[in-house]
Amino acid sequence: MSCIQEPPSRGGPDIHQSIHEVERLTSEIASLEQQHNEANAQLAEATKALVKHAEALSEEKERVQAIEAELKAERQRFIEKYAKVKRDLSNAEDELHKTRRRSEPSSEALTSRFMDFLKTLENPNKRARSTDN
Repeated sequence: MSCIQEPPSRGGPDIHQSIHEVERLTSEIASLEQQHNEANAQLAEATKALVKHAEALSEEKERVQAIEAELKAERQRFIEKYAKVKRDLSNAEDELHKTRRRSEPSSEALTSRFMDFLKTLENPNKRARSTDN
């Protein structure tokens, strides 16, 4: 019993089998490289699309921020205008009350007029004479 194995003979079935295995592995490597390259191309396209989408989102964000700023300014103008109208209305109401108080006769004046009216009813001749003058 010898532990030493003899090398396979040249051109034997082991060499053909090894060559076939090398060719199969080479083909598989080429296929994997092609899949790898296609995957890289898809990744590059997806990356470009993501970058483009991110830029669009950034522009949209800027536009939304501009609209928000415009709305805040418009709201502030409205608040100021409302406050001014409210002040003007309050001032007009105050002025109206003052005018009414000035134009309303006092109770003493009303009483005096009423008494004069009653006197003319009591003495119709006096009323006729006052119209004659």
